[in-house]
Amino acid sequence: MLEHNYIKLYQPRYNVLLRDDKSYPFIFLSGDTHPRLAMHRGAKHAKGEYFGPFPNGYAVRETLALLQKIFPIRQCENSVYRNRSRPCLQYQIGRCLGPCVEGLVSEEEYAQQVEYVRLFLSGKDDQVLTQLISRMETASQNLEFEEAARIRDQIQAVRRVTEKQFVSNTGDDLDVIGVAFDAGMACVHVLFIRQGKVLGSRSYFPKVPGGTELSEVVETFVGQFYLQGSQMRTLPGEILLDFNLSDKTLLAIPFQNWRDARLMFKPNLAAIGRVI
Repeated sequence: MLEHNYIKLYQPRYNVLLRDDKSYPFIFLSGDTHPRLAMHRGAKHAKGEYFGPFPNGYAVRETLALLQKIFPIRQCENSVYRNRSRPCLQYQIGRCLGPCVEGLVSEEEYAQQVEYVRLFLSGKDDQVLTQLISRMETASQNLEFEEAARIRDQIQAVRRVTEKQFVSNTGDDLDVIGVAFDAGMACVHVLFIRQGKVLGSRSYFPKVPGGTELSEVVETFVGQFYLQGSQMRTLPGEILLDFNLSDKTLLAIPFQNWRDARLMFKPNLAAIGRVI
């Protein structure tokens, strides 16, 4: 964390990672009686669970909007939630179960939807589908056809999302890094894949002093990116590159902090092509 703070303070010329001076955003699931979903940056002081990080705020907002359609748990501020006497518009359009008003949703149903969100954000969508299918079959056997139809629609929504994100059937966690460099201008693009699904991507445009070699830009970027990653990011088990790194750069990355990761740097253009 000390390196992270120094980069923010002194803004070195190769500060390709923290030029916007922002921490990576997370999705926050609060520990309230009726948990809420929200975007979070910075220190993790609030009681609850944090999922991510995501490459940017847009990816978080897009994911929250998607979750609201599939698993309608609340996203309102606690100050709003505590002072409601009638359900809001989100309840009327089916994007919130309305836990703020007694009698609109049972404690069991709300807790179940929260558990689905927790599993989904942990990459365990297969478990979500298994549980939903079981509930749908039970409702159908009990002649609760409206409930069965509602759960069926939820199953279809989950499947559409997971199929769109699908990349690998092996459930890989990996980062794909590509770089373009021409006439003193550089672009580094990182694609994040977790549990075999695309989490998002982010581009970096470092200011490159005259006479700088591509290898210097790349090695500095990778060193900064994964130096902060040891504290801030969920680390992948594999990294795909379209270039080679020097032994000096590899040694500068704090692998000793990655006790649970098996890191493999692979200069593999064919693999990158298949992912893209």
